[in-house]
Amino acid sequence: MKYVSWNKAKINEQLAILNRLYRHTLDEDILNDIELLQTAKSYELSPFQYDGTYRDQFMESVYAMEDNQPFLRDITMFSKLDAILQRKLIGLEDEYKISTKDLLEFIHDFYTKIDPELANIFLSIFKERRDNLKFTEDRGITFTVDKLSYSYIAISRNSVVADYVNAIHEYAHAIADRLYYRSNYNEGYPFIELMPLFMEFIACDKMMADFENVNRDVTGYKASELDNFIQYARSIDAMHKYLRRINYNEQLLPRHKREIIRDMMIKLRTGKEEVLTVLDVSALERISYLIPYMTAIELYYLYKLDPEKSLYTLKGLITMDEREDYYGELVSRDIFLNAHAKKLTLDINRDLKTFRD
Repeated sequence: MKYVSWNKAKINEQLAILNRLYRHTLDEDILNDIELLQTAKSYELSPFQYDGTYRDQFMESVYAMEDNQPFLRDITMFSKLDAILQRKLIGLEDEYKISTKDLLEFIHDFYTKIDPELANIFLSIFKERRDNLKFTEDRGITFTVDKLSYSYIAISRNSVVADYVNAIHEYAHAIADRLYYRSNYNEGYPFIELMPLFMEFIACDKMMADFENVNRDVTGYKASELDNFIQYARSIDAMHKYLRRINYNEQLLPRHKREIIRDMMIKLRTGKEEVLTVLDVSALERISYLIPYMTAIELYYLYKLDPEKSLYTLKGLITMDEREDYYGELVSRDIFLNAHAKKLTLDINRDLKTFRD
């Protein structure tokens, strides 16, 4: 099997079921599932296109910052970590390719051994792989048809380590959706990416334990990821400083892109390129990955000491109902952001030095 597309006949069958179900129940949630399946049927995985003005897009970032105010102090602290500069990174080797068979075996071995509950969910998804799995050179994506408890997975393939990590990441999304389905992604709840990013850490350890001659590549991948997230934190911190200088007052925000850039340059006392770096990705997108990444670091180091407690805590965060204080939920579970961030940086830098030497 090459897994180049999802099973269109299966999608049509599910669409028919959902349309009949909607006619009988008029359940509005079914319309979301129908829309997802229509997207799958057309094989369109195009990036989200924003319809509003640049100012509207900027305000979306402002609202994301406001919604996650309790996390901003820790994000600022994370931004001050010594970045692993790109010039110091060792190059990723790509001298060999992995077969689809080897990749699927790795995914199966990983998820069937990590936890009994997660293993059962994984197997229920994995057994449908001839219909619901495809590989792509584009971005990976996973979505779940809630009413049918069925997931579609597209895994991006581009390099050896990334192939393994991407596969673990996308299956983690499918498993998390089965544990607790959320139709309103990124609307308040900050841990959508938590299980995938946590599983990436564990998968990297498994690769280093199971395979020969991959430690250098895995370390380079981890270093690149950490460096990217530090840059995310620095951009969010810069945005926060700017918003504080206008008191988070929407009325003080310029209306047009050029004016926003100029105002940020003045208030942050920085150049245009630095401001454009802050604005090139929305704060909403950065926050939706950064908070889970910082949380995943703490769960990862807990996992090294107590795997059962770590996974129990992870499931609790994944399955929680809507809350007013998600930061407080972390603290109540003894998860303190930045407790091990510096250690992760030192561990990766130590390994990088080993390979450079």
